[in-house]
Amino acid sequence: MSEPDPEQPAALSAVLLFEESPTRDPGALPAILADDVDGVVGPAEHGDETGLVYHPGHLWEVHGVHGTAATALVGPRPIEAARWGEFVRHSRRCQDARVRLGRCTIQLGVVEMFGRPLPPAERHELFARVVDALIGELAPSLIVSVPTQEILDPVRLTGDSTMLVANVRLLRVEGADTTVMDTVGLAALGLPDVQMVFGGLEHDHVAGYLYDVALYVYEHGDVIQDGQTIEGLEPGTAWRCGRVTSLLQPARTVLHIDPGSPYARRRPGP
Repeated sequence: MSEPDPEQPAALSAVLLFEESPTRDPGALPAILADDVDGVVGPAEHGDETGLVYHPGHLWEVHGVHGTAATALVGPRPIEAARWGEFVRHSRRCQDARVRLGRCTIQLGVVEMFGRPLPPAERHELFARVVDALIGELAPSLIVSVPTQEILDPVRLTGDSTMLVANVRLLRVEGADTTVMDTVGLAALGLPDVQMVFGGLEHDHVAGYLYDVALYVYEHGDVIQDGQTIEGLEPGTAWRCGRVTSLLQPARTVLHIDPGSPYARRRPGP
């Protein structure tokens, strides 16, 4: 199996969607967020930013360079409806995502800044805290989790921040008893996502299984080695893992899980 160089983690980002413009003054949002998360307001770095909030409790040092994690707020501005519409098919945890998205007109972006040197769990917990604070202050209609390519219900997300860690996607191979299923989201934290190509298994069961493996990787780190086996869907089974380039975009290193006979299928491709 091929082993591409590990990708650099991407910035964590989310987009709050509204049916109407938020009642809060956009210029006041950085100060409001800073109060909620013990942050410090800093000057905007780019022209499209509403403001920047630094997080003094989340410091890092790499090769003698020191930094402080921050969050940028971008907008509010008109919704990128077509872009977020591509995520509807991957948003099984928000059944009415398409209808609710169609009612939204305004978006507010939330982007992690200078936080990528932090450990994955610290990055996620800080970002989830920021998103949760903004949900409480602004009551958006929907949340777009950009790294996981998913539209989420804010009420449900408030009770389960792990929904921002990973999402499970599915692709059926036309003309074959073959399904490609993967997780997306862990790569943004510098961890491998999970992938499986299979037939003859219930999609819901595999989706739950891959999500559990993804959460294990999130909680324990990049500890599943190339060639190692992990327990399969049934107790006592052993499914082998290997490092490969993902079949689905974005291209990244994933843990490919081989369920063995009779469920394994050839990976589609040239």
